[in-house]
Amino acid sequence: MPKVLFFSDPSNGRPGLGATIRLDSGESCVTSIASGWVRVKKSRHGFFGPTLYNERNAHKTAETAKALTYLYPNSQLPPGFTDPVLCAFANAILHCATCSEVTTVLNEAIVRADVQAAQDREIISDLAGLMAKCTIRPDAFYDVSVPPHPKEAIIAAIERQILWAPNQELIDLLITASLFLRNFLPDVGSKPLPFLGEELGPPHRGEMTEAIIEELSREARRIETSPNRKRADELRAIADKEAKRIEERIAAAIRLREAS
Repeated sequence: MPKVLFFSDPSNGRPGLGATIRLDSGESCVTSIASGWVRVKKSRHGFFGPTLYNERNAHKTAETAKALTYLYPNSQLPPGFTDPVLCAFANAILHCATCSEVTTVLNEAIVRADVQAAQDREIISDLAGLMAKCTIRPDAFYDVSVPPHPKEAIIAAIERQILWAPNQELIDLLITASLFLRNFLPDVGSKPLPFLGEELGPPHRGEMTEAIIEELSREARRIETSPNRKRADELRAIADKEAKRIEERIAAAIRLREAS
């Protein structure tokens, strides 16, 4: 796994702004940043070796940093990185295995981000279409194959779109969409499974007579002794873990948006 060998950032008080990272290939590359100028070279010392990326235009640098943040919302940076441009470049490099890959990732970031954003919008639009049909109940488990795209692809698309969302209203909609995913789990099968293992009877209204109380008792016993109850309990435990995992990823995307 790539490793940060050294970095200078306002948080650690070292002079300059940059980072040296050793890649899986054993190669090292150094990132240097100054007044909108970003240079990345293949060299532990930063003075020799080929240049992998070199941009002096501050606007282009900012756009590249924004694109890299979009493409790599999952931060692999160790604690201490605070400068948003350094964070974007260093984190992208940590996702690369070779210097050749670093060159491609950094120089093609803006184009790739635009393409990825279009794909993400399509994924989220398809999910919104499924939600709009109102055929998915919030009190049942569904097979992970039901959504129109792989679950991980949807989560990643929501993460990235949070980074580029123009307003809080869209962010709130994306968060709501992420909550929709917790009940889609592997091996549920083609038939949805209610949370309690069985369908509940219609709710009773009005006075609680003895007959109604007895009927409710029979309903409770039916659910308690259902052969599907154990499976439903197992899926509910998995769904709770899924909800927490998704919530943590969305929270991390929001923090990254605020930091950048």
